[in-house]
Amino acid sequence: MKVEIKKLDSCKRQLNIEVDKEKVRQKFDEVYNRIGKEIRIKGFRTGKAPRHILERDYKDLVSQEVLKELIPQICKEVIEENRLSIVDSPQVSDIHIDRESLIFKASCEVKPEIKIDSYRNIKVNYRKIEISESEIERVIQALKEERKQEALTDGFAHRFSCSDLRELKEVIQAQIYLEKYSLQRQSLEEQIIQNLLKLASFPLPFSLVNRRLEELVEREKIDLALRGIREDEIKKREAELRDKLKDTAERQVKVFLILEKIAQEENFILDENMSRNVMEFLLSQAVWEVRE
Repeated sequence: MKVEIKKLDSCKRQLNIEVDKEKVRQKFDEVYNRIGKEIRIKGFRTGKAPRHILERDYKDLVSQEVLKELIPQICKEVIEENRLSIVDSPQVSDIHIDRESLIFKASCEVKPEIKIDSYRNIKVNYRKIEISESEIERVIQALKEERKQEALTDGFAHRFSCSDLRELKEVIQAQIYLEKYSLQRQSLEEQIIQNLLKLASFPLPFSLVNRRLEELVEREKIDLALRGIREDEIKKREAELRDKLKDTAERQVKVFLILEKIAQEENFILDENMSRNVMEFLLSQAVWEVRE
């Protein structure tokens, strides 16, 4: 098989492919044999029609079947043999086929080459988590007002499955801590991401960005529908949504590709937990500086 790979731009490749004659002949024979067993032709028993009759009457049908079966197979082989990290299905064009030859072109987008060397020791700022007595009291007062209760007694604590007020305060303190920790964790992760975006510059595959943009737009449309916005009004807003969400889609795709690259460098498993595992790793490698 002859294969020429042309680099059209940083992410797009064109595959010029000429399939081995023997492979084409074998596929034609396979399809003719299969069709010959399935089709009934007047004057012949099922499966007994001569090949030349099948070629005369079903040439176009067979050629389409050959293309449908052979092209995906060949594209898969070429992509795997050349280790192309494609991000969309190949778009096939310029097909030339006869009983002994198949020549075609296939264009596809690939993941960009990413170079990022300094992802360890990223500096992040954080504040020590402190909880004041007044914060705990504010929560207790809010709970008291919700239940329209004046006296703060152990009986009040019992309403929240706590033995006394002291235990209730401990529970509230733990809840406030978790809320502050969650916010701080988001801040730390955002600092990591901002640094990674500065460290790596590369073009984005259009198909990946467009796919993510469509997902974001659909999610936004569902949210609008749940808020009671009419379908015709949502359609009017669709172009506006695309403009608004385009930068977000590009950023998310870029972050994902960077995290995937780091995962590959660190031999992480590329599964649904990849992004979370890489972020945990980056935080463990970061330089934490206390911010007053």
